[in-house]
Amino acid sequence: MTHDKQASGWKNRTSGKAGETYTVDHLVEAFGLNKDDAEQLINKYNGDCERINEFIRARKTRK
Repeated sequence: MTHDKQASGWKNRTSGKAGETYTVDHLVEAFGLNKDDAEQLINKYNGDCERINEFIRARKTRK
């Protein structure tokens, strides 16, 4: 079976909604956010993975 790189990984996922646990769970595990913060980011950026990652990177560099 071949590996489809387009279908795997966080950056290649379609935009998620706050109710989709894989998205919330990923943010909680990968960035150490609490569930409420993860859901707020998903809502704020309409589940756009790239924009969420940019926000988190910018927040970490400011501290």
